[in-house]
Amino acid sequence: MYCYDDILNMIKAYTPVNTIFDIGCGLGAFTNRLSKLATRTVGFDISSVAINRAKSRFPNLEFQCLDLAQNIPNEQADLVIVNEVLYYQDVMRRGTMLENIAKIAKKYVVFGYYVLDDYTDLLHKWITMYFDVISKQGVGHIILLTKKKKI
Repeated sequence: MYCYDDILNMIKAYTPVNTIFDIGCGLGAFTNRLSKLATRTVGFDISSVAINRAKSRFPNLEFQCLDLAQNIPNEQADLVIVNEVLYYQDVMRRGTMLENIAKIAKKYVVFGYYVLDDYTDLLHKWITMYFDVISKQGVGHIILLTKKKKI
């Protein structure tokens, strides 16, 4: 399932933790897998349709509809997962989201991406920006890049 297994294998060294936030959780499949690594796992997505479906699929887990460019949760998480999310945002939203992600992360932020060769330079610029924003908040960060062949 995408790079879920890669992320799970990598973050096991940083778990168990009390709380994990899964930003851009969609239908909740990865949030469900993350829930085995924390006391509490919360999935966030901008889409209320996705959140409602996630709640139906995984009624024992917590899901919240949230636009991270406009609002942040009232609490922090030890580990914040941001998988395949930020490059769907325009530049202004991406910057605000990064600042908010840094505010809600207690210990670590994990960014996961599939990388096509054509986008390596652009992704490098984004990663540099992520490091700058996240590091200023004193939060550890992990970048996971999974190579994807051209389709």
